[in-house]
Amino acid sequence: MEFIAPHMNWWLLAVPVLMGLVAWSWARRRRVLREWGVDGLSTGERSAATRMLRNFLFAVAVTSLVVALADPRGPETSHVLERRGADVVFVLDLSKSMLAADVAPDRLRRATLEIERMLETLRRDRAGLVVFAGTAFMQAPLTTDHAVLRNLMRRLDPHDMPYPGSNLGAGVRKALSLLERTDQGRSQAVVIFTDGEQTAGDARLAAQEAAERNIPLFVVAVGGERGEPIPAVDRDGRPGVLRDASGQPVISRIDEKGLRDLAMATNGRYARVGAAGQGDIVKMLSGLERQMLEQRTVSERSHLYALFAAPALLFLMVGIWFDERATAS
Repeated sequence: MEFIAPHMNWWLLAVPVLMGLVAWSWARRRRVLREWGVDGLSTGERSAATRMLRNFLFAVAVTSLVVALADPRGPETSHVLERRGADVVFVLDLSKSMLAADVAPDRLRRATLEIERMLETLRRDRAGLVVFAGTAFMQAPLTTDHAVLRNLMRRLDPHDMPYPGSNLGAGVRKALSLLERTDQGRSQAVVIFTDGEQTAGDARLAAQEAAERNIPLFVVAVGGERGEPIPAVDRDGRPGVLRDASGQPVISRIDEKGLRDLAMATNGRYARVGAAGQGDIVKMLSGLERQMLEQRTVSERSHLYALFAAPALLFLMVGIWFDERATAS
C-alpha cells in the first residue's frame, strides 16, 4: 500500500496523546468517585466504562479518517486501452465561385456548416481537412480533436488561396496522401464539398487511385440549380460580379454529371447539399468499419480510502450513540 499524501499520517501522533489525556481524565474521575461511597462508585464506574468505550471508538474513527485522508493506493495494475474508429478526410473547395450566394448564407459557409454537422456523427473517429483552388493544401491532419477543424474552417477565405482556379483532382490526391495505405480501406473515406467547376487537373485519375485503394469518395455539390454569378470587387473597390472578356457575368453552375460519375467510380455517393441524398452519405459514414487506431497499456493504482473512510463513519456514529448513553447515565 502506498500513500499519495503521506504527510497526513503525522496527525496519527495526536491519537495516543488524546488517548493519554482521556485515560488521565478517567483515572482522576475514578478517584473522585471513590469519595462518594460504594453506590456512587458503582454508578460512576458504569458511566466511566461507557465513556471509555465511546472514547476508544472516537480514537479508532479519527485514526481511520487520517489514513483515508492520506489517500492510500493499492498495488499497481495494468490494462490495455483500445481506441477504434474510422479515418475521414474532408475536401473543401475554396475557389472564388464558392462565394456565390445561391444557397444561404453562401456556398462556402453552407459547406462548412454541413461539415460541422457531419463531424457530430464522427465523434470517435479521426478527421482531416484539405482545401483546394488552383492547388491543394492540407489544413489539418487526421485528428480526433474536431474543434481544430471547426476553428480552421471559420477562418477560411478564397482570397487567401495563392493560385486561382479549381483543381479538384489535386484536392483528392492530397486527401489520399493523408490516409495510410492499409488493407482497411472500408474504414477510410473522402468527403468532398464543391460546386463542381473544374478548371485544372484531372479528377478522374485521382478517383481511379481512390478506387484502387478501396476508398470511397462521397461528393456533396454546393449550389443552386440555375447557377449564380460569382461575387467580385471592381478596381474602385465596389462590390459586383466577375465578368468574362466580353463583359458578361460569369455564371457558376454545378457539374452534376461529372461529380456523380466521380462518386460512382469509387462506390461512393453523390448528393446535393440539403437534399435527401446527403442523409444517405451521413449514414454511410456512420457505417464505416472501425479499425484499431490506438492501443496502449495504462498502469494505475486503485483507491483504498473508502476502506478506511467507511469504518471511520461507522465508529463515529456508534461513538455518538455511546456518548448519549453516557450522558443519560
